[in-house]
Amino acid sequence: MFYSIPYDYIKKKVDVRLTRTMVEVFLDGKRIASHVRKHGYPGQYSTLPEHMPENHHKYTQWNAERFLSWARGMGENTVTVVKAILTSRKIEQQGYRLHGTGDPAIASLSFADRLGLLVDAEWSARRSRKLTRLIRGAQLHVPSACVEDIEYHADRKLDKALIAKLSTCTYIQDRHNIIILGASGAGKTYMACAFGIAACKGFFRVKYIRLPELLNNLAVAHGTGTYQKVMKQYKRAELLILDEWLLLPLKAAEARDVLEIVEARHQKGSTIFLSQFSPGGWHTKIGESTLADAILDRIVHDSYEIFIDGKDSMRKRKGLKK
Repeated sequence: MFYSIPYDYIKKKVDVRLTRTMVEVFLDGKRIASHVRKHGYPGQYSTLPEHMPENHHKYTQWNAERFLSWARGMGENTVTVVKAILTSRKIEQQGYRLHGTGDPAIASLSFADRLGLLVDAEWSARRSRKLTRLIRGAQLHVPSACVEDIEYHADRKLDKALIAKLSTCTYIQDRHNIIILGASGAGKTYMACAFGIAACKGFFRVKYIRLPELLNNLAVAHGTGTYQKVMKQYKRAELLILDEWLLLPLKAAEARDVLEIVEARHQKGSTIFLSQFSPGGWHTKIGESTLADAILDRIVHDSYEIFIDGKDSMRKRKGLKK
């Protein structure tokens, strides 16, 4: 059986002869190629390695499963992109060069460059998902807080250089603490949550909780036999934010629990203490002098201190104008 390609298309007469076993190609009556005929599925693709361009030879050892196996090792986003590339062409092998995009800028890139883009996209996606998990797990009171949005009104008397230094999170790496002092409504919680967000962006594990709530959780844990399990979650946080620190005097059992946390975190993790009272007044809030000495000794000498002053509270500044 002969098939002829129109002369006006290629300016030469080309004939293809098909037999049960062979495929032959003739140019102007001269046979220029012959191949064993494939009897597989319609449109089956095949080529001889010696007929392939030299830069295509490196793809002969690849197949779809090899690409997908590599992609699974990178992540779900890479698998999605590779599948789209492999199914974007009529012949699967034509997608091996990663030409599955309509963007000319991408289409002009080499295999290695496209591979690099996939890896970068997957890496960015993973980091974004991790940051989202860290912020959600931190349970910050103000999850939208941002160091850049801290307000430096003159009457607040804030040390901008110190806050900028702490926003780099080197204090977490060095296992130091922060004490933030100020009256109710001064903006202590917002500032601590801003430091918490900065820590999450540095991929540190953060946990925010009010001290009264923490002590209540531990009291319940004592009764249910889950004390060690509950205590562990507060020990493992790389940054623990304790709001309303010593707002009320501690009972003896509560003081022992506070010492347990402070001791477990001493030089192993960082803690931000938010208090309306200066460390000099903490002693009487703790009660038992020996426990108080032990707790303060592990906090005061290893902490940066920020005092937020101000004629008006931040609640008043941000409240309704009358």
